Amino acid sequence: MSARLGRWAALTAALVLLTPRAAFAHGGVYAGADNVATVLAAADLGVVAWFLRLRKRARQGARGWATRRWVLLPIAVALPVAAATTTSWVPKNTPSRTRPSTVARLGIVSPRPGQVVGRSFTVQLELRGGRIVPLTTVRNRPNAGHVHVSVDGRVYAMTSGLRQDLQDLSPGRHVVRAEFVAADHGPFKPPVVAEVAVEVRA
Repeated sequence: MSARLGRWAALTAALVLLTPRAAFAHGGVYAGADNVATVLAAADLGVVAWFLRLRKRARQGARGWATRRWVLLPIAVALPVAAATTTSWVPKNTPSRTRPSTVARLGIVSPRPGQVVGRSFTVQLELRGGRIVPLTTVRNRPNAGHVHVSVDGRVYAMTSGLRQDLQDLSPGRHVVRAEFVAADHGPFKPPVVAEVAVEVRA
């Protein structure tokens, strides 16, 4: 029984994790969908384990649910499908229109403006007047949030720290931008932003 349950668990996990998501494992607009997918995947494993247990009892002569175990199969199939499609039916997390205020200031300690760097390097930040909170935090509070790091206008990472590694950037000029954002991933009022242009050489 454990081997079959293990194979089904691997299949369920692969179906959920291989589904494209814009911000999987980073929070953001699909954080709610990811949480729902996790619950559905766990529920599916429970249903499969229940089915296998009932089948074993049926072979031992038990009646009742043991003989009606087949009704669980459609549920076992439907749950992973629902988990893999959560981004299409779970409401997205959208930032509140009323933005929290902050006195925080964010700076980029390194690299320095115009610095020549390799294709992979580390961005070191400095935050004053603000407090870093985990990405799982859902309630907006003044001066409390996390950091979005962007490269050339595209979000590269969301972090609950002040240090971020950038890897495999193409040679040439790039603009690295860091923003201290609220728990709902929206900007503070006023926005807390720092940016630096660097030259990447292979």
